[in-house]
Amino acid sequence: MYFDAFDECWRACTTDFHDKSLKNVVEKFYMCWNNLSSVTCNAFQPINGGLLYGLHRDYDNLNYNENNYDLIKNKIDVLRRSTYQALLEMVKYIMEYYPYVDLRELSEIAIKRRQHVQNYINSLDEQQ
Repeated sequence: MYFDAFDECWRACTTDFHDKSLKNVVEKFYMCWNNLSSVTCNAFQPINGGLLYGLHRDYDNLNYNENNYDLIKNKIDVLRRSTYQALLEMVKYIMEYYPYVDLRELSEIAIKRRQHVQNYINSLDEQQ
């Protein structure tokens, strides 16, 4: 999931939910993701500017000392499970109450757009 776009939409002053239950499940996911990304997210800056984000998949790259390694690893595991559960709840809610929303199609469109943006960023980097 491309959280930067989701984050921009969530923070936009025009974002509003008429369905308060939908707002609650989206907000729960948003908060879980924020908690996870605040611990595991690194920002990378391409040559041409802007920011890309990536989550650590390998705990050894986090460079924590031996005294707190297990504590932090366990905390991250809890945050990942919470985020995954919140995502499943959000998707389930959308599928149940908004069956006309094709989440598979939206995901494919988002992936294609992100690939297009990444290709553009790469082309700018290659020009320099």
